[in-house]
Amino acid sequence: MAQLKTDPIKIPPIVFILFGLAVCSGAYQVFKPSSTATSVTVPGLTSLVGEKMSDVQAVPKGEFRYGGSTSWAVVRKNVDIGMRFSFPDFRLKYVDPEGTTPNSQTGLAMLLDGKLDFVQSSQGIPESIQQQAKQRGIKLKEISIATDSVAVYVHPQLNLPGLTWTQFQAILAGEIRNWQELGGPNQAIQIYQKSRQEVPNAPFTAIASTTESIRRVANDPGGISWASATLVVPQCGIKVLPLGTSPNQWISPYQSPEVPPAECTSQKHNQVNPEIFRNSNYPWQRSLSIVVIEDGSDRQKAGEAYARMLMTQQGQDLLQESGYAPTR
Repeated sequence: MAQLKTDPIKIPPIVFILFGLAVCSGAYQVFKPSSTATSVTVPGLTSLVGEKMSDVQAVPKGEFRYGGSTSWAVVRKNVDIGMRFSFPDFRLKYVDPEGTTPNSQTGLAMLLDGKLDFVQSSQGIPESIQQQAKQRGIKLKEISIATDSVAVYVHPQLNLPGLTWTQFQAILAGEIRNWQELGGPNQAIQIYQKSRQEVPNAPFTAIASTTESIRRVANDPGGISWASATLVVPQCGIKVLPLGTSPNQWISPYQSPEVPPAECTSQKHNQVNPEIFRNSNYPWQRSLSIVVIEDGSDRQKAGEAYARMLMTQQGQDLLQESGYAPTR
């Protein structure tokens, strides 16, 4: 059985650099307001965006609850630390949903129920949530922050060069149920995902988190799952498949040369290929966004301030270091 060897979530070098500078030169020198700021138009948000997080104005004081997509886990770990450094009175509390798994949908439902102040989404605002908000007289606002690519992963011993988008959709629809149909071994396909809603007619096992899905796929020769490329590409114990729009025209989510699972360690592992963010032919890209309720309250201001910090040059650099494509 393949064993999971490493955790993909690591603090990027730029964060340590910022802390080193803060210790040696003082926090003021690192996070002091810059002398220049740029007017940037963001979908859903037009604001004065500076070079550093500390340039952001109108940041409310207090504790604000947030949550949502696990695709934001790297951002929470690697970027939010700079916000705490710049605005110690702007306190963020991550809240998990009760009795279910964290994702965009559950986070948005919690926002509508008043259990969160803003949401980190990787699915935008689904139509079902839009309808619920409309019925309650709530106006939602989405602020696009970065671009993420989704990677599909399988058991490390599956002998398959890649998947076309059509083949992958056929797996989700339950039309392809054995890897042999795609040129692989005579092995039944088993999907591991959080929600049955995405795969109503295919062989499916519910899992609680991306970490669990990685463990399950690593130990199931027929297993398949998908998640943010930033989270899964560096993992040992699984095989991330190139995707394409047609056979043999694969776009790999990892940099060349590939590190085979047998050689993968915590120090030597695959890295996300930044080209997938720039190549429009990669079949599976999505926007990372902040969603707030437009009501003029401090919770709206908190979500918008959070978004503006991510849109500063400092925030965009940290997003890029975390493996995402910044929008600025």
